[in-house]
Amino acid sequence: MASISDREKELQRLKLEEIREIKENCEREMEEVLEMSRANSQAIREALEAEANSEREALTTSYEAQLAELREAKEAAETSVTELTAELERLKNLMNSSKSSLVDAERERTELMNNLKE
Repeated sequence: MASISDREKELQRLKLEEIREIKENCEREMEEVLEMSRANSQAIREALEAEANSEREALTTSYEAQLAELREAKEAAETSVTELTAELERLKNLMNSSKSSLVDAERERTELMNNLKE
């Protein structure tokens, strides 16, 4: 009976050793899975950050282009206002000159009429 007991003890010991090995293998595999999960999470974070940076750069470039267009439009409008102001001033001067000429012509006509009456 002692030999059976020793045999059973040996079988139990072997089974326990096998269970320990399985447990250690499972723990190693779980650690590897955890490491891969961490690496995947980091890769996903980096990809999302790169995508966000790319979108941010695209928006910045678009806004800068729009700003440049608005500045050009503003400069064109300012140039137009300057040109229109100069044209308005020229027309005012022309009207004043014409008015002055009309006054002179009316004075001459009046003088001629007065001379004719005399």
